[in-house]
This record gives sequence, structure tokens and C-alpha cells, in this order.
Amino acid sequence: MCAHVRDSCIVTLLVMLVPVIARAQASAFEVGPYLSQLSARSAVIRVETATSQDVVVTAEPGKLRVTDTAHVGVHSLTLDNLQPKTTYRYSAAVANHTEEGTFTTAPPDDDVGNIRFILYGDDRGGADGSGIHRSIVKRMLDEPADFLVNTGDLVADGRVAAQWENFFDIEHDLLRERCLFPAIGNHDLVEESGQSVLKYFGTLEQQQKHVFFNTFRWGYLRFFVVNGEGSFVGDDRVWLERELQKADAEPGLVWRIVVIHNGPFASGLHGDNEKLHAAELPKLLRDHHIDFVLEGHDHIYERGESDGMRYIVSGGAGAPLYPIRHLRATARKAESTYHYVLLDFVNDKGKLIAKRLDGSVLDDVGFSKTSFWDEELSNTPGVTTRDTGVDEPSVSDSKPVDDRKSSSSGVPFAAAGLLAVVGAWFWISRRRRH
Repeated sequence: MCAHVRDSCIVTLLVMLVPVIARAQASAFEVGPYLSQLSARSAVIRVETATSQDVVVTAEPGKLRVTDTAHVGVHSLTLDNLQPKTTYRYSAAVANHTEEGTFTTAPPDDDVGNIRFILYGDDRGGADGSGIHRSIVKRMLDEPADFLVNTGDLVADGRVAAQWENFFDIEHDLLRERCLFPAIGNHDLVEESGQSVLKYFGTLEQQQKHVFFNTFRWGYLRFFVVNGEGSFVGDDRVWLERELQKADAEPGLVWRIVVIHNGPFASGLHGDNEKLHAAELPKLLRDHHIDFVLEGHDHIYERGESDGMRYIVSGGAGAPLYPIRHLRATARKAESTYHYVLLDFVNDKGKLIAKRLDGSVLDDVGFSKTSFWDEELSNTPGVTTRDTGVDEPSVSDSKPVDDRKSSSSGVPFAAAGLLAVVGAWFWISRRRRH
């Protein structure tokens, strides 16, 4: 090998290693900080550390301060006694590193102001390797919104820590200032574990009971986040029936919304979740005045109404697209494309705008309590179908990856590599001089 070629290779390796070391030194946090469980009166700030660290969160206004004692892993710090509909500046700090962000608390239950959230799902942490998830997030960063709803499959395999780190790397700026409320997907769940979803997003009760259902309120909206892989003949159904009954008489509530990954209505490769129909879940939801069912699992966009409810399938945030093979008669709009959805509510009325990856408008339609969809307001009528011919291997076919970290941190490892390269360069230089 020519000397100049060897030197060129060494320089290339140095250029590749230096950014790795710089990134590793840039943050003491493996993950975060990010918002979780944001409400009118409280917020949870979470970070993950690879070494045992005290984590301190402070917030203004109010000179709030919360400390979590040293341990390795996810730190959850709760800020209580917050004021509704108020913007707070916060910082999360360890001994030698601080990151800052802002968040705005939910409105009080009697507030009748505008509410907007972004719906997306099946991103799989950018596991497709095409950067689509990152591009979708970049688009969403430019969209004003109160919070985020993910229909599930945040990663391709919930057992693999590196995929979660990639997910949080892609969504870092987004989640630092807007709270994400995710449903659990089959790829997150994997063999009924789902431990990482609970670790990163679960409430204390969910973590203690190891359950994947939850409910939260945002102004005049009530959300029911459920596990579409459940049977709905056991504890999950008991919980859902109880919470739906409570919401029937909840003061000031205008809209009731279910978020589920593998849902009852879909026109893609998977189609309807027949298990939910066998359990008569659509009837239960209709009987308790559910307005929207927000779904993922099929990697398409679809809007329609069925069983007395509006439904939206949003599974186009990064995973390979699916063909539309089971087109429902109930579909008003369907397209196999990467996208995200903006949902605006103004008391008893609202508007949906879905956007493709390139920013073009995929769907634009109004809705109200007295009408499913105001099609006359839509500038994108009709159903678009596109068969991509993509079939997905079962998640059970994928082998778990042993991603346990070395006892040494990434910084010493990268530094050792850099020293080895530098040493090799000096050895080659001496050989050439002699």
C-alpha cells in the first residue's frame, strides 16, 4: 500500500472518530430530558443516565426544585402545584451538565380555548434506515401544538436498548418541549413484556401493575389509551368499562378519544382487528359516546367513520409503507404515504389537516359534534390507493439483540480507538523515515 494511501486512511478514521467522542462528551444524559405525563397541575421531567448521578430539575416561574438521588437508569422528577395553561422554563442538571427547555401546562377542565395536538405513529425509531422518521420529526418541530399522540410501534423491537436510544436521539428536540402520549404497539410490546415502554413513559401505577392502559384529560378532551393486543375480556375490559362510565358524567367534557395501536377499523395490510370485534369493543365504545378512534399498525393514512365513530389510521412516520388491500366502505380518504396529522379542536367543532413527508396537504377536513366529517370543507376529496407490494415479517421472527453495554463508557472506548489510530500513524511515520 502506498504511503499516501495509508496516511489518507488514517486521517479519514480520525475524522470519523472525533465527532463520536464529541457527541459522547456533549451530554451526561443517555436519554432526555423529555416531558412526560403533562397535565394542568403537574409535569414529569425524565432523563436516563448511564452512571450513578443525582439529577436536579428546576423550573420558573415559582422557583421549583426537585432532586432525584443518584442511581443508574431513568430518573423521573415530578413538578407539582403548577398553574394551568402556563409556560414554564425548566432545566435538568447533573454535576457537570445542564440542559434547558420549556413546556406549557394543560388548560383547566373548564377552559373552552383552542386545543391542537399532532398524531403520528409506526415510526419504529427510524429503523428503516431511510431517515424518514427524522424528516417527519423535523416537519413536526415547525408545527405549533400543545402535545403529541403516537399510535405505537415507537421502535422495531422493544427489547433492544439501542433502538430506544435512536428513537430518543431523533425526537430529542421535539420531546424536550412537548409531551408525548403513546399507545403501545406490538413491536414495542414483543412477547408481552413492554418493559421499556413502561420505563420511559409509564405512570407509577402502570409500572407497578405492569399494565398498558391509561387515561388523561386535556381541557375538554378525554383520552383513553389502550393496548390493542389485549383480549378485552379481562382486567383491561374492567378498567375500560369503569373509566368510560366515569367519563359519561364528567363535567365539561366535550370529546372522548380512544388511542390504540392495532385498532378495529383499517384498510391496510392488516385490516380490522377481528379480536376486538369478537369482544364487541366497537359497541362498548359507541355506547359510551366515543367520538374518535385513533389507530396505527397499518402503515397508511386513513380517515373514515364506522360503528357510529370517526376513526383515523396514522401509521406513516417511518416504518415501511403498506398497500391498501382491504379498502373499507367506511373510508373517506386513504393513501399509502408517509405523513403526520394535525387535529384542532375549538370546543364542539374541529379541523383535521394531514401532511405528507414533503409538506403537501394529504387531507383537509372539518368535523363537529353534529357531523362526522364536513366534506364540503375538504380540498382533498376521494380515496387514493397505492399498492406498494411491501409485506412485513412478523416481529416474532426477529431475533433479540444482545445490546448490553460494556462496563466501560462510550467515551473511554472511543478515546482508546483514537489513541490506537494515532499510535499506528506514528509507527507508520517512523517506518517511512527509516
